[in-house]
Amino acid sequence: MSERSVFLWTCWLPAGLWVFTLLSLRRYDGWGAWAAAPLLLPALGLSIFGVVWGAWLLVTAGRAGRFDTVVALGTCVSGVVVGFYVLRNLLQ
Repeated sequence: MSERSVFLWTCWLPAGLWVFTLLSLRRYDGWGAWAAAPLLLPALGLSIFGVVWGAWLLVTAGRAGRFDTVVALGTCVSGVVVGFYVLRNLLQ
């Protein structure tokens, strides 16, 4: 299995983990939600890793003289979590 196919099979994991964590955090209220907020950090870290890995795959494909649209879309899917928090903080 190539590195590209492993990336494409796993690029949805940050968003899936993020949604699962947000659904789990709905059980808590008040200070409990603040105490459980670090549960979001693995999804954020996995998203950052996915963006860096996808960018590396895009640069590698670019050096070979081709643009990989599927990897670019996978990088966007992987970066949804980071993009959400960056945009949310910029718009506040």
